[in-house]
Parts: sequence; structure tokens; C-alpha cells
Amino acid sequence: MQSTTKPLPPDPSGTERVHEEGGGSGELGLHAKKLWVRKCLKKRPTSSQMQQSSTMSKLFEVSDATKRELSASSYDVVYSRDTILHIEDKKVLFIRLLKWVKPGGQLLITDYYYKEGLHSDDFSKYVTQQGYHLLSPAQYGKALDDVGFVNVIAEDRTEQFVDVLQKELNRTLAIKDVLDKVTINITVTEEDYRLVAPF
Repeated sequence: MQSTTKPLPPDPSGTERVHEEGGGSGELGLHAKKLWVRKCLKKRPTSSQMQQSSTMSKLFEVSDATKRELSASSYDVVYSRDTILHIEDKKVLFIRLLKWVKPGGQLLITDYYYKEGLHSDDFSKYVTQQGYHLLSPAQYGKALDDVGFVNVIAEDRTEQFVDVLQKELNRTLAIKDVLDKVTINITVTEEDYRLVAPF
């Protein structure tokens, strides 16, 4: 999470407003609040997040982001993690995101992508089955440029992502014996660990 929020500037005034589009578990709003976020609009809440919302200055909502109307220039930061791959017409969404972010504000997106060129039949079938609509980093950058975002940086962070996953795996394997002891009514087998770390 720290690598995701690193590009965002600190807000000593405590008045930043963040719109989190998708984001799964809402980790930016929950994590970044400790850093500087005071107000956050988040999609796809869980019941535990709803319980926390009243004490964390958050509004949770489930809606179609390609149709949702929000006030113009409402947010200092608009953030989306691993969500936009599900949206086919990204231009419609990007136009809305541009409207919602304040002048001088930031849009931060992390998402899965594909490399341009030919792909295996298995990969293409998987993407279709999952309903993904993937772009390359260059296509992402162009799409954002085309709707009016400026100073767009679209880059491949695969190496960083793999590094984070490796660190998480190493931490898990380092406490394997402890996990075996504290797991209640569940047996963690060597095969389970091989599924996580097949190498």
C-alpha cells in the first residue's frame, strides 16, 4: 500500500478529499487516512467498512461509476485500484473522473494490463471469460490524454508488483509454523503452501 500512496503529496491541513473508485477492500481510504485523508467516497463497501464509516468521515456507496453524477471539482485525488479493467467504455468513465477531480488534483490508477501484440488462445479465452477489457500502458495513457488529463504518466509496474508479492510470500513462509499452530479447525498442508509458492 505504501508504494501505491507514495506518489501522493502530504496534506498537512487535513482537508484533502479522496474519491476511491472501486478499490475492492477500500484499502486506500483505510490506510491513507493515517497519512492525510480526511474525507473519502468509496464504492463497493463491506459490512465492516460500513460500521467504520461514521468514525472515519467516509461515505460508502454502490453505483455505476459510468453513470454516477458528482459535483465538478469535488476531489483532490481520484484513485482506482484493479477496477477499471472491468469497464469496457473507459472513455465515459475517464470523462467523469476528469470532471470530479479539482484543477491541479491527481488521478492515480493501478490496473492489470496486457502487452500489445499476439496473445495465446488460453489467455484470450481467460480475459473473455472474466469480462476484462484490458489496455496496454500506452493505450491507458492515450485514453487519459484524449479526455483532457495532463502530465499523464502511464508505466509498467509489473516488476514492483512481483517484488511486493515476493515479500508477502516470504513473510507468510517465515511464519509458516506459527500459522500451522494458530489455524483453528483448518489444516494447512504442504500442498497449500505449494499453491501459494509453486517454485
